[in-house]
Amino acid sequence: MPSNFPNSSLLLERIKETPTPIAACKQPYRHPAAAQVPDHVARYHTHAVAPSQCCSAVTQQISAPVSTVWSVVRRFDNPQAYKHFLKSCHVIVGNGDVGTLREVRVISGLPAG
Repeated sequence: MPSNFPNSSLLLERIKETPTPIAACKQPYRHPAAAQVPDHVARYHTHAVAPSQCCSAVTQQISAPVSTVWSVVRRFDNPQAYKHFLKSCHVIVGNGDVGTLREVRVISGLPAG
């Protein structure tokens, strides 16, 4: 990754118990210390967020070959291997390629990432 890109950034959508107007759901919560996600990354992580759903993206620069990174993070059947706060994960649509949709259950009380 070129040196002019941020080392990491975080985008979060908050989950609320009470109904929220659709327009408010489209406004992402941005942590005050978060950096901007590069456009070439953001275009693959921009999703419509329906009621009772959340969406987040985390980017981090690491020193590893792309093939090694993808061998871990594209395991849609077992993201618990690198996200220890997940209770379960089930593929809903797709075969593990880019664009696969999955249902993820987060261990209560911990932030999603």
